[in-house]
Formats: sequence, C-alpha cells, structure tokens
Amino acid sequence: MKSKTFIVLLVVCAVLGGITYWQFNKENGGAARDAAMGEELLADLSVNDIAAVRVIGPENSAALKKETVWEVENRFGYPADFSRITDLVKKLRSVAVGRSFKANDDARSRLALHPPDKDGVDDEARGTRVVLENADGKTLADVLVGNPREASAGAGGHYLMRLPGDTVYLVDKSFSRLETEPREWLVKELVDASSADIREVQYRAADGGEPVYTLARPEKGKDPAFQVRPEGFSDREIKKSEINTLFGALSGFQIENVADPADKPADDSFRHVFEYRLFDGSWYKAFLGEAVPGDDDDNYYVKVRAGFTSPPAEETDSEGDDASTEAAEDDPEAQKKAEEEKKKTAEERRQKQAELKEKALELDEKLQSWTYIVPEWRYNKFKTDVEGLFEEPAAAESEEAALDN
Repeated sequence: MKSKTFIVLLVVCAVLGGITYWQFNKENGGAARDAAMGEELLADLSVNDIAAVRVIGPENSAALKKETVWEVENRFGYPADFSRITDLVKKLRSVAVGRSFKANDDARSRLALHPPDKDGVDDEARGTRVVLENADGKTLADVLVGNPREASAGAGGHYLMRLPGDTVYLVDKSFSRLETEPREWLVKELVDASSADIREVQYRAADGGEPVYTLARPEKGKDPAFQVRPEGFSDREIKKSEINTLFGALSGFQIENVADPADKPADDSFRHVFEYRLFDGSWYKAFLGEAVPGDDDDNYYVKVRAGFTSPPAEETDSEGDDASTEAAEDDPEAQKKAEEEKKKTAEERRQKQAELKEKALELDEKLQSWTYIVPEWRYNKFKTDVEGLFEEPAAAESEEAALDN
C-alpha cells in the first residue's frame, strides 16, 4: 500500500472515531471528558430545561416533576418545595472539582459510590443517585453522590461521580442533607398566622353543636379572655401559658406528610373543630382527626380550611373620622379635604379586603383537597383538654369541696 493512501485511511479512521465518540457521549446524557481541577463538573447542564428530578437511595426514592407547578410525583402529586429543588440544582450546577481519580471497588465502598441498586454490597457502601431530565425524559445529568470528605482529610467537600463514568471527583460543595424520602420534598408550611394577629379562637365538636369555649382579644395587644367559658370552670383562673400555646398553634404551621387521597380517613372521624379569626377578617379552621394507624411516630390526621369575612370598621378609624369632621365644620375647604381622605381610606380598605379574600379563596382551594399528617406535639397545641386551660383550684377551695363531699 502506498504511503499516501495509508495516511488518507488514517485520517478517515480518526474522523470516524471522533464522530462515534461524540455520538456516544450525546446519547449517554452528555457525559464528556473528565473535568480538570477547578472546573465546574456540570458546566454543560442546561438548568432551564430541567423538568424532572429523581433522587434515588438504597431504600427510598423521590420523584419530582414539573407540571403546572413542581410536584412530588410519588407522593400523590402533592406540591413540591420549589426552593429546595432550586437549591439542589444550583448546587449541582456550580460544583467545582478539587481533585479526581479513577474508581476501584475499594474506593467505591469506602466512599459510598456504588449505585443505590447495586446488589451484594452494604447500604453504607451505596450512594445517592440524582438524575435530572428534560420534558421529553432525556437525561441532562446523572450524578452519584457519595460520602462527605472526612474532617481529618481537610475542610468540607463531597465525593461525586458523573455517570456514565468511573472517575471520582472531590467537589467543593456538601450534599449531606440530600433526602430520598418523598415526604421530605413536600411543601411543609400550610399556614403562618402570628399569635398577635389572632382575634378569636373557638372550639366546638364537629357535629355543629354549641361551642365548648370561645376566647377572644378585645383589641390588638390585649390578652385573650373567655367569651364562652366551659361549663364547670366559672371560678377558675386561666393558665396563660396554655392559652398562648393555643393562640400560637397556626404560627408556622407545618405538616409531616399527606394522606393517600384514595385511602383517607372518613369525615366523621374528625371530631374537633378549631376556628381562628384574625383581626384583618381572615379565618382558618382546623379539623382534628384520629391518630394515624400503625404509625410509630405518633402522628395525627388534620384537615384545614381558609376563608375571609369582612371585619367591622375599626373603632379607631371611626373616631378619627368624627374628629376630622368636627374640626372641619367651619372650614368648607378643610371639610372637603376630610371627605376626600375618608373616601380614600374606605377605598383602600375595600381594596385590601378584596385582596385578602382572593388570597384566602386561592389558599382554601389548595387546602381542601388534602388530608394532612402532623406530629403529636403540633396536634396538642389545639387544646381539647379543657381542664388543662385552667390553673389548679386554690387549696382553700379544694378543702371546701372535700368537706362538701
């Protein structure tokens, strides 16, 4: 063979080899050459194209999917915590390589970099796999997260592998809180109503009977007092710490999980109803159910609703209006200005109430579709034990009661 022909064949082979290598990488999630020290491991990741995230561990996996909003696909499509998804994606996109080396079985076991579905290895040797996909199901990134760097080896960092591939990377970010349990990706906070904003709390049985008790503040900043006092407690002093707990029950109110809509508890199992009315007209109702059967964590079922009722005009506003009108009686120009201010204030109040009503209706539409699961300590903030709301009877009263008996 002539040397010229041989050279041409070599060039052709090199071109074909390059095309094959490029095509292989394209079809395998964009796995490219090994990243060098200081480079971003996922510099080629198109963040805006991500429409699904799967976090897979040895025992559990969370499937997150973008529909109208992000949802936890394997938790009945309940809304996912978008901020948590964003944090994970941003972290992955920005990880920079500190050093790298080829993996062997010993290194995989030591650094927990065996795939989560790998047979024949301990759970401690298996990592967490994070797969990012676009709307068509194409893999945009596939990363295996192993152990964090040991403190004795230096400050911070985590060991990762980009799949497919056999290179271990020590990166500059930590993934210690990477959860594979679906419930950890749920939007946990339902309501956040400050205790100071609560005007009234009413407790009654779910059958619609008379209230067991009603507590209300005469005005903002004042302590709550009984409007409807439970029977048999007319002379007992209230226990302020318990009342404060009751009024703060909806502050940062978070859930633990959601019940399966196809297997939720019956409506008649929610025997306690607490209605919270705020000074601005917003209201919330919490329906307390039974303990979740077979749950070792002592969780309970709860349903929540929201709404809005226009409050009466505030006394301070009406007093201010009367003072302005009186001052302006002998001054037509001042009277006109006072009337304009009054109309402006009324219009602003109406607009604010309309916004609050719309917000409450939107929230209620989301809330009413689900039955929630909350921990016992949160459930117990709603005071169904009337005795616990009051201080113990004074010693003299106790002795007198004993003599009467």
